[in-house]
Amino acid sequence: MMNPPFANGLDHILHALQFMNDDGVLVSVMSQGLTWWSDRKSTEFREILDEVGGEIETLPDDSFAVSGTNIRTCLVFVPGYAGSRLRTHDWLMRQPRQLDLFAAA
Repeated sequence: MMNPPFANGLDHILHALQFMNDDGVLVSVMSQGLTWWSDRKSTEFREILDEVGGEIETLPDDSFAVSGTNIRTCLVFVPGYAGSRLRTHDWLMRQPRQLDLFAAA
């Protein structure tokens, strides 16, 4: 569960996925803008989210009024699985290792 800064929250989510196992689920509070932003990164993220069976659930407008803000938010649920394009920790571990030319013999 995470609540990244909204200005670059998608970058935070993509980074956090690198620490998640394929069988994990990442949940994040995000700006509702994620549901309609048209930039390439947001569009591709929504496509991948559909592929993995993830969800974006909008929250009521006053969800964080007690904290002094009425910003529109949503919850993003990102499940992982081995065949997806998500770059989870397990995905990174399946990648071929680079030859370490500086390793001690």
